[in-house]
Amino acid sequence: MPFLSIPIIITLVFALFYFVRAFRTKGPMEKIWTRSKARMALGIFVALFGLNTILVDPITVDWIIGSIFVILGGFSTYSGWKMYQHFLPLAREEVTNIPKA
Repeated sequence: MPFLSIPIIITLVFALFYFVRAFRTKGPMEKIWTRSKARMALGIFVALFGLNTILVDPITVDWIIGSIFVILGGFSTYSGWKMYQHFLPLAREEVTNIPKA
């Protein structure tokens, strides 16, 4: 499906962007917060890839593998969202309380 290939590529680019950004950040809470955004993007990528697998060639094996990918992507996105919500206030506090050198 060509309409799913563009969102798949976009979410993969976002995941790579956030993984690199998490690697380059200094603060530990901000690093975890950025990794949670990367985890959400990667989860959406896996779920869209599974959905694309189901829609392209609907045979039994593709349905099973695509469903597994959609479920795993959903769990990864959900856990990334919970991490994001938990570490957002901590990352904000860490950034605003930077000591003057």
